Amino acid sequence: MERRGYFGARFGGQYVSEALMSALKEIETEHFFVAKDQCFTNELNFYLEQYAGRKTPLYKAKNLSKKYGPDIYIKREDLLPYGGARYEGIAGQMIIGKRIGKKRYIMPTNDIAKGMILASLASCLNVRAEVVLPKYIAEENPASMQELKLTGAMITIKNDMQSCYDYAMHVWIARSSAVTVIAERAFGPYPIPLMVREYEKVVGEEIKEQLKAEKKAAKKAEKEAKKRAK
Repeated sequence: MERRGYFGARFGGQYVSEALMSALKEIETEHFFVAKDQCFTNELNFYLEQYAGRKTPLYKAKNLSKKYGPDIYIKREDLLPYGGARYEGIAGQMIIGKRIGKKRYIMPTNDIAKGMILASLASCLNVRAEVVLPKYIAEENPASMQELKLTGAMITIKNDMQSCYDYAMHVWIARSSAVTVIAERAFGPYPIPLMVREYEKVVGEEIKEQLKAEKKAAKKAEKEAKKRAK
């Protein structure tokens, strides 16, 4: 097996059925193609900004900073719908899938909020979403399950998380021409972890930009204070 897709020497690879290799190659090819495609970037940014609500503010926790010494900042990802932390990766994978003609998106997850992200974006992209959940998650969260049902997404319940993942992979192998599995985090066969990492780095990029703006504003305020003191 080729060494591509490894994070370091121990993690990564493509340990999947041979039947999925062509599907993964198709996804990989499109991912590297859109890296230079402004249309993809514009579409992804549109959903992140206009639908999800990026960018999130960077809040300086003054009391914590005063108590512990260094400046402490809190990135307010909690302000996005359903927590928002996985919007970027899920949206990027779904847009890639749409570009290569996939009509059905399956995501095994133990977090109903992640399922809501998949389902809501699927309605925007006019594709079918299927959320696969462990039985105990569905039983313990009846209100969230009702909300998920209102999105119109297909909901599949399995006994445990391993069963959810096995089911999703089985459907993907059987219908890879029309179906793709969406990863909620950097997990799964290459190139999925690479894709999730690339799409979710927007959070770190926002933090860098906001910290620079914060430092610039602080220096400006300091200069103005010195002028007033004179």
